Amino acid sequence: MRPVNRESYPHFMEGMPMKCGQFPPLTGHACYRWHAHCTCSSMKKFLAVLASALTMAAYAGDAQWQSIASIEAAARAHVEAHGLKIGTRQQLEAGPLDPRLLLANCPRKLVTAMAPGVNAPPRMTVEVRCPGAGGWKVYVPVLISAFDRAVVVTRALERGHVLTAADMTVADAEVSGLPAGYARDVAAVEGVRLARPVGAGTVLTPAVLKIDPLVQRGERVTTLAQLNGISVRSQAVALASGAANQRIKLKNLSSGREIEGVVRSKGLVEILVH
Repeated sequence: MRPVNRESYPHFMEGMPMKCGQFPPLTGHACYRWHAHCTCSSMKKFLAVLASALTMAAYAGDAQWQSIASIEAAARAHVEAHGLKIGTRQQLEAGPLDPRLLLANCPRKLVTAMAPGVNAPPRMTVEVRCPGAGGWKVYVPVLISAFDRAVVVTRALERGHVLTAADMTVADAEVSGLPAGYARDVAAVEGVRLARPVGAGTVLTPAVLKIDPLVQRGERVTTLAQLNGISVRSQAVALASGAANQRIKLKNLSSGREIEGVVRSKGLVEILVH
């Protein structure tokens, strides 16, 4: 340790080492470098109190803000409960919201609703708000990844190729952004011609298939209804064109009622009876 300067501290003997806490340490003294050498009990107590105060302040600061995770969880739960169900299973990803977003901690249960405007999968927006006076509102994006059993091609195929069973397989595929009507059964699209080139793994949808309608709009067709082993045939007029296994609307010529059926072959539509 550095010896005491008699002129600065005359009541100490020259050469006597200074002790922490007796008086303000001089630059270079061991107590000046307290973080490395000082063992003062007063300094230790001060640091303990300071650390405790900082911890309590940080806790209080966190407690006054609504957690981002709770807001995103509320949006995700709303889509799970009220969103359009696509495929056999779905994965939902809410956010991410800006982590710097500071919203007052809500004393009541968060209220959720679909945001105004167009809200269609795979991207949806949920309004999450804190009800009551002084509440807040925020819009949370939710991405839907939907999966279903669908027919996919096993290799790259050229436009005009006629599909065979060897070209296709049924797989668990993502269908989130696909239009309705993707194929689920290999037999339903076997023999159909491709309308454009496709790569391996492509889900077969009406957009990539050149499907010739078996029934034309305005055409007179035969309808077939089967119930408990009894088959009933009648005549109807197609109100829309349809390919094999497609649903179309018809007008029954006897009753004049509109009915719905599935095209089974050229000029034949099956009426599904439940």
